[in-house]
Amino acid sequence: MIDVTKILAVARTEARLTRRLTRYWLFLALAFGGGLLLFFYYSAIHAFGSAFSPTIGMINPRYLVSAIGSVYLTGFTIGVIFLAFDVRARDVRESMVEVLDARPLTNLELIAGRFIGLLLCAWIPVILLALLLQTLGWLLPLVGSPLGRAIEPVSLIGFALPMTLPALAFNFALVFTITLLVRHRLIAALLSVALLAGMYWATITWPAIHAPYVDFLGMTMMDFPSDIVPSMLRPEGWLQRAGYLAFALGLVGIAAVIHPRLDGGRRGLTAGISAGLMIIGLASLAGASGMRGNALARAERWTAAHTARVADPFPDLQTLSGSVGIEPGKNLTVKLRIRLQAPAEMGLDKLLFTLNPGFTVDSASAGDGAALSITHADGLLDIQLPQPLPAGESLDLALEYHGSPVVFFAYLDSSLKMENLKTSDAQVGLLGFEPGVFDRRYVALMPGIHWLPSAGAAVGRDDTRKRRRDFFTIDLEVGVPSDWIVAGPGKRTPIDKSADQARFRFAPRVDLPEVALLASEFKSYATEIDGINFEVLVHPDHDQNLALLGESRDEVERWVADRLEINRTAGLDYPFDAFTLVEVPSRLRSFQGGWRLNTALAPPGLMLLRESGFPTARFDFDIGNSFGNKRDFDQEGGKARIDRDRLIGFFNNDVSGGNLFTGAAQSIYAHRTSAYGPDAIALDYTLEELATLILSGQRSYFSAHLFTSINQTATSVINSIQGRGASSVTDALITAFTTQTKVWDAALQTPLSDLDPYADPQKTIDVLTLKAGKLAQAIYDSLGPETTGRMLAQLLKERAGQSFTRTDLVTAAAGAGGDLGALFDDWFGTADLPGFIADNVEFYRLPDTESGESAYQLLVRVRNDEPVTGFARVAWTMTAEDQQDYANRTRSEPFRVDGRSAVRFGTVLSKPPVAVYVEPYLALNREDFLAQTLATEDIQERQVEPVNGVMPTPWDQGSDDRIIVDDLDPGFSAVMGAKVSGMRLLGQGIDAGEDQGLPVATGQGIPAEWRRRAGRNTFGRYRHTLAYIRPGKGDNRVIMKAQIPAAGNWELEFHMPLIPYIPPDRRGIWPLTIVTAEGREEVNFNANGSINGWILVGEYYLPAGEVSVELTDKTDGTLVVADAIAWSPANGNNTDDAKQDEQEIAQ
Repeated sequence: MIDVTKILAVARTEARLTRRLTRYWLFLALAFGGGLLLFFYYSAIHAFGSAFSPTIGMINPRYLVSAIGSVYLTGFTIGVIFLAFDVRARDVRESMVEVLDARPLTNLELIAGRFIGLLLCAWIPVILLALLLQTLGWLLPLVGSPLGRAIEPVSLIGFALPMTLPALAFNFALVFTITLLVRHRLIAALLSVALLAGMYWATITWPAIHAPYVDFLGMTMMDFPSDIVPSMLRPEGWLQRAGYLAFALGLVGIAAVIHPRLDGGRRGLTAGISAGLMIIGLASLAGASGMRGNALARAERWTAAHTARVADPFPDLQTLSGSVGIEPGKNLTVKLRIRLQAPAEMGLDKLLFTLNPGFTVDSASAGDGAALSITHADGLLDIQLPQPLPAGESLDLALEYHGSPVVFFAYLDSSLKMENLKTSDAQVGLLGFEPGVFDRRYVALMPGIHWLPSAGAAVGRDDTRKRRRDFFTIDLEVGVPSDWIVAGPGKRTPIDKSADQARFRFAPRVDLPEVALLASEFKSYATEIDGINFEVLVHPDHDQNLALLGESRDEVERWVADRLEINRTAGLDYPFDAFTLVEVPSRLRSFQGGWRLNTALAPPGLMLLRESGFPTARFDFDIGNSFGNKRDFDQEGGKARIDRDRLIGFFNNDVSGGNLFTGAAQSIYAHRTSAYGPDAIALDYTLEELATLILSGQRSYFSAHLFTSINQTATSVINSIQGRGASSVTDALITAFTTQTKVWDAALQTPLSDLDPYADPQKTIDVLTLKAGKLAQAIYDSLGPETTGRMLAQLLKERAGQSFTRTDLVTAAAGAGGDLGALFDDWFGTADLPGFIADNVEFYRLPDTESGESAYQLLVRVRNDEPVTGFARVAWTMTAEDQQDYANRTRSEPFRVDGRSAVRFGTVLSKPPVAVYVEPYLALNREDFLAQTLATEDIQERQVEPVNGVMPTPWDQGSDDRIIVDDLDPGFSAVMGAKVSGMRLLGQGIDAGEDQGLPVATGQGIPAEWRRRAGRNTFGRYRHTLAYIRPGKGDNRVIMKAQIPAAGNWELEFHMPLIPYIPPDRRGIWPLTIVTAEGREEVNFNANGSINGWILVGEYYLPAGEVSVELTDKTDGTLVVADAIAWSPANGNNTDDAKQDEQEIAQ
């Protein structure tokens, strides 16, 4: 019989001895410090960034206690090893073995007592840490600190109990057992470290379905913390944590059995019970893994069933009306009247729908009331017709069903299967994982879970190359509990209300492709603007920002009214009578399926706000006013306008699917029509971007793919902001992805009409962002928002509720005054791009104006040397190039340059510019480039008429008799020496790959090997790039080969690009070697003080044939740059007899 009092006595003694150990306090301090550090780190990110972008707001300490707890447990795991490995050795070392062995204790009582004592020493600090974190989160804001947010209570309890207790118990029990088996403390410690580290490694590298076996910390078992639907563990998590606890208790028993102390106890019985506990534990782990495996197998079965039916004919839904009764978390009752039509090309003998498999179909009947035979399996609903429905004929159908929807029946053909992701790639989980919510506290009936019947199988729906999108009208009555509010497409019209139920009607006047309903005990804030009801529905505890920004309400309403008027002027009226913003729990999956993984947060007439976004963002702390330039509250509009602009920037900077303007634009355009045919994917993307540009003036970007490597993405975004001065997170993301060489290579290989999105979904998104996005920007800028809007309005007028083709769009554009036919033929039908070159730059002073102001004429000829039409701008700056040069430029209106033609751009300026640039939209140039730097002293004056605007000019390809070798030419190559290895202190960005044989440079540091970087001030025909390297030993070199047609004296020029941040006197002396058939000649090129442009190195005698110029990394300066060289015949002295001494550049 086990004596509990003896166990407790041993536990008290063990705890007292443990608290006297220095290493206990050391490991405890390290674990505590790590947890607190991460809490303050997350708090700082949230305080400083959550009001800047909802995406940053996802890093919210209130909802990240499991991450904080994982750091504590990971750190203390090492401490556990060095606390528990003394289970026997301490007794021997302290000469207590004989005394202890003589005590009337069984080994089980001894081991159990020590186990409990150590466990309490490790677990009680967890309770203290939890209380400390909650106290800090509550207290810090009270004392005016921007840091600190109280942690969501249920998740905090989940960390302290089901996450921590099994983890610590397993650690101690495992170390006990290994120590008693091995006996040698060092080997036991190493084995324990190896085993626990291996389990940790497996947790983050194995697919999620296998994680329950090895996740002893419980990291992957925790549910999404939420104030709306609070929860501790995922369903399988309870079983898994219980399994680890049972296994730990079994190990404690095994440790007692193998303890060398002779106690006269019943070791066989103890071993049997312990083995039973371990078997129960393993069975529980297998059960948890099996639950995940069964979910995956079920999804694969559904996918296979639907894939097998993907080619089956299906009807076209036309109208859908009826009633929906919601009993939250219990039952959904749906009664529908559906009008449908057979395809125009064939009749139907049965009707194929997708309907959530969680429902039971009660009845299906035709318009005459005759019952129809139904089969409902794997989410496929087959309804047998008594007689075939002829092609193009309509049929009325009554359908009734009820049940609890299976929320994971969604996105069966998703290119990203979250169940197969490794934990290390599971940052995408930040976007939520449940496609719908059906809980007693919240209901989110999202279109993706097919809670309403949809025609055809549930795969291939987003491939509009082969399948038209289905549009239909709806008229639904929705019943919810009497104290609940429901949001849906359009305005919510109350019907009646009783003590138990409230009923509302949704009947938008336009056709829709999908329907979402969201219901809970919301708090409502509503206003009417231009006859449209705007409403915000939030959790009752999440209304602080609405109160905080209440002063800006009038400014926001005026801004919204202005945007509505702009769209109305363009013919793009908002089609619904309401627009509703609804808060949703963080667990709701915010991206769809298919290849694109587009946002799921913008159903028709709605915009869904994650609870980690606007509802909990720190708008009470204005980082711009605290650490940046102080806000000018005396400006026009005052604080109200500043807060309005903060809100606009906040939603524009959302790159996690919640961009409000993209969502509203989808309700205006994308949910009303869709392209069909080979151009469909690119057409839809282009026009969705146009709709967003018309509404907000900015492009959008979202793909769930980027969240599988969010750390690399964030690093690349920072690099983009630093290097290009991006104006927003969206702009930085677009730049980070579309400047990659592999994306350009794909864009130059495949026409938009030939894209296969399923071959490489992420690359398809990147190519669309690059090519179709730039096309949208070019159309918007060149036609203007009004003409662009009229084009979309004309398309909607003709094709709303239907599909359209490229021909339909070209016709609509022509009707709105835009000629896009040839442009679309070029950009969709071929992979060719325009190529721009600027020449004949002229700059002179004009006579002063009548008011006495100075006037300067700038003229630039811009050539397009390729057969494809393109768009470009001319830009100029009045200040020397620096980091802010791009933002400080003044830009012309965009102009169109047809293939193999040229235009002359002219403008009159009041101040002299110092540099002129050409900014192509999408061209072989890839980036903007420097046309010319201008001298601002001694400017020549001309008595001529001013020239303003763009006019055609004769096209020619210019003449240059020099033999030029650019870093992108075939004659350029690099020879790498020994690689230098080192540690990266900063995160690695997106893998930029290689660019024509050289690695692409990322970040702002100077590389240790030759790398290629684009630079607008470098030489190039179309692309402007250079290769550069940090100082080395001379074993890294580049070789620039040219063919010299005739022997004689030739001049060598070296192109020196403008190198920002590097003082001219620190570039150094760069060693050049001229290699000919007659030998090698060393030349020192003095890069210090060299101006930007072509610099004469010297005159040299060259034999005919191949001549190379080699440049190594050996220098006394900061870096070595290889941009381009040029050979040209020396004047009057270029024959075999004219050999003379070569000139060297002065050092």
